[in-house]
Amino acid sequence: MTDIIKLTENINLEEFKNNLKIARESKNISIEEASNLIKININILKNLENGKFHELANDVFIRGHIRTYLKWLGMDPSILVYISDSTAETNLETKINIKNTLHTLKLSKFYISIIALILFVLIILFYKNMNKLETSIYENTIEVQEDLKESTIDNSELEKKPEAIIASKVKPNEELKKVAIPINTTEEIKFIYISANTDSWIEIQKNNLEILVSKVLKKDEKIKILYEKGLILVTGNAGGIIIQINDKIINNIGMPGEVKRNISLNYDDLIKFLNN
Repeated sequence: MTDIIKLTENINLEEFKNNLKIARESKNISIEEASNLIKININILKNLENGKFHELANDVFIRGHIRTYLKWLGMDPSILVYISDSTAETNLETKINIKNTLHTLKLSKFYISIIALILFVLIILFYKNMNKLETSIYENTIEVQEDLKESTIDNSELEKKPEAIIASKVKPNEELKKVAIPINTTEEIKFIYISANTDSWIEIQKNNLEILVSKVLKKDEKIKILYEKGLILVTGNAGGIIIQINDKIINNIGMPGEVKRNISLNYDDLIKFLNN
């Protein structure tokens, strides 16, 4: 450590040390008592009396303590030359600059923290908006797909019968006019089934010329006849006869015990009984 003081040319180190000790002892006090009385660190006093100037800190407060001690002993403080005034001031300025720098760094950390927080919030908002945008795109895509499905006729619809397609396309509030669609019964119908819910005599003729069946049907008995146009049914108990053609059931061709002749077994004629 560099000395902060030196002696004037009029006095040497040994003389200075002896003068300090003599002045203190003339007051009949120890160096410890002197330290307590004038409130100066004992190490400063010891280094001063021992001539260890290099052990003294380069500080304006140390120089002030030295002056105070010399005056208290009755010695002239001017015997010491303070060679480090500029250095001490420089150190003081350095300390102040360091404090200012630390304060600036603290402020910088604070502002950096604020900026980081703002960036974090902006990133969160960005991702939220991205999620909303993706959800909106997904929903719009689903809507477009549904619209395409509604506007496209399913292939199975093309296989339906003409009357079924017409019925499926009519809105509930619209009136549907009856459209007569001819049916090729020879292709649609293969057999006619005739049964009885009570014993009934029947006769089936072809074009009023040929008798195909003539018998008494017992209760719950059923016969199957190959379908063709021109078949005629005659029965002695119209109310007991049940006719089935495809999925249509006709059981109202007459009253029980009623004799009926010339009942056409053509599909179109039998369907009329269903409308009665």
